[in-house]
Amino acid sequence: MMTLLIVIASMYVTVALFDIRGTVDQERLYKTKKHITYLQNAIEDYRINNPSYPITAFETLVVQPSGMSSCYLSYSSNFATMQYPRGWCGPYLDTSLFLGNTTAYKEDAWGTGMALSSSLSGGVYTYTVRSCGENLVCGDADDITIEF
Repeated sequence: MMTLLIVIASMYVTVALFDIRGTVDQERLYKTKKHITYLQNAIEDYRINNPSYPITAFETLVVQPSGMSSCYLSYSSNFATMQYPRGWCGPYLDTSLFLGNTTAYKEDAWGTGMALSSSLSGGVYTYTVRSCGENLVCGDADDITIEF
């Protein structure tokens, strides 16, 4: 009788653990997608200030690259009164949101570094941010990718 109770209890524990693991994985997926959107918004802000200077690393969103001019106002050639911020007007990411971990903004919810790539087409840069996903292997079906 005691053995039967132990078997039944262990089955319930096993089912509960699988359910908890699924919930944790869903939470990580949600957090990673939200984080990629946060990075996308920061890159878009950077791109407004620097339409011809590509981002080659996430660090560009936090630390001004050497040789890049600081933020200044540029006048539009069409409207003499329109001013546009140009140069590095960052930081574009608030790293304090990552509780003192100065590199966490580059990682997904599984603790794996995310990839950033850019390509130039027709004078416009297109960016891709990629997380390797739950299995931590890039280039397969569970990758989380956004291109903009």
